[in-house]
Amino acid sequence: MSDQLRVGEAIIDLLTREYGVDTVFGIPGVHNIELYRGLHRSGVRAISPRHEQGAGFMADGWSVVTGKPGVCVLISGPGLTNALTPIAQAYHDSRPMLIIASTTPTNALGKSFGPLHDLPDQAALVRSICAFSETVADAQELPQLIERAWNVFTSQRPRPVHLAIPMDVLEQFCARFEKAGSATHRPIPAASEIKRAAELINAASSSIVIAGGGCVDAGAQLASFAEAIDAPVVLTGNAKGVLSSSHPLCAGNCLVFGRIQRDIEAAELVIVVGTELSDADLYNGGKALQFGGNVIRIDIDKEQLTRRTTPTVGLVGDAGETLSALTDAIHTKTSTAGQDQAKAWREHARAKTGAQF
Repeated sequence: MSDQLRVGEAIIDLLTREYGVDTVFGIPGVHNIELYRGLHRSGVRAISPRHEQGAGFMADGWSVVTGKPGVCVLISGPGLTNALTPIAQAYHDSRPMLIIASTTPTNALGKSFGPLHDLPDQAALVRSICAFSETVADAQELPQLIERAWNVFTSQRPRPVHLAIPMDVLEQFCARFEKAGSATHRPIPAASEIKRAAELINAASSSIVIAGGGCVDAGAQLASFAEAIDAPVVLTGNAKGVLSSSHPLCAGNCLVFGRIQRDIEAAELVIVVGTELSDADLYNGGKALQFGGNVIRIDIDKEQLTRRTTPTVGLVGDAGETLSALTDAIHTKTSTAGQDQAKAWREHARAKTGAQF
C-alpha cells in the first residue's frame, strides 16, 4: 500500500495541494492523529493552543488577517464543543472557517454505546452555526464536501463548515484525493438590475452609503463608487478600515449616534452594502432604521435583502463586483457636499464620545 495514504493524510494533502492551506489550528489527540500525520508529512504549520476555544479564535483571526479560510483540526466530543463559541462568532460575522473533527467510529454512531468523547449527533450539534455540517461515513465523499465548503467560502456568504469524520474512516487507506469540480464565482446582478439602481442614483441629489463587513475585500471599489457620487460613507464595526479614516468621505463607525441615524432616515437615497443593519450596529434598543427615502441594498445573501427594511432596489451580488458595475453605470457628480457631511458626522461623533470621558 505504499502508493496509498491514510484518509487523514489524504485530506491534508488535498487541502494543501489544491486549496493552498498552509496553517491549521487545533490540539492533537488519539482521535485525530491521522490528520496530524498528514500535517507533518505535508509541511503544514500546526498551531496548538492550550484549549480548543483558542484554536477557533485563532482560525477566525487568521481569516480576518489573511482573507483565507481558517482551518481547525479537532478531536471529537469536547474538542469540538470547546470551539463552539468561535465557530458561532465566525458564523455571525460571516467569516470562512473549516472545522475538521474526528468523531465516534461508524459502528457506534448514534448508538449511545458510550465510547470516549461520544456525542449523540456531533454534526447536528453545530449545524445551526454552520453553512453546513456533515458526518462523513464514506471517505470518497470528502473531495466533494471540501469543494462544496470552498464554494461557500468563495462564492456565497462565507460561514463555517464542519466535517465530522469517524475515527475508523480516518484510518482507512485510499488513493490520493483529486479536486472535485471547478472554481465558482461570486454572483453579480443582472445588467437590468444595475440599470435600475443606477437610475435611482442618478436621479438623487444626494446619497449616503452604509458599508458593512461584506465590503472587507472591496475597499477600492467602495472608494471609487463613493467618490463618483460624492456620498459620505458610514462604516459598521465589521467594516472598520475598509475605507481609510483619512478619506474625506469616510464618516467612520458612527452609526450608533442618534443624530446620524436621524440624518440617514431623512436621506433622499441610502445605499446599504454588505451589512445586516443589526442592533449591534445601531445600539437603538432593537429598532430598525426607518428610511424615509429610497434604499438600494447590496448583499451576497439574497435573504438579507429584505431583513429589517424593504429596499426600493435589492441587488444580490458580491460587493466589489456590484459597486464596480454601478460606478460604470452612473453619472459622476462634482459636488463636495458629501465630504462636508462626512466631516460634520465625524466631528459630532468625536464630541459625543469625548463627552463620556
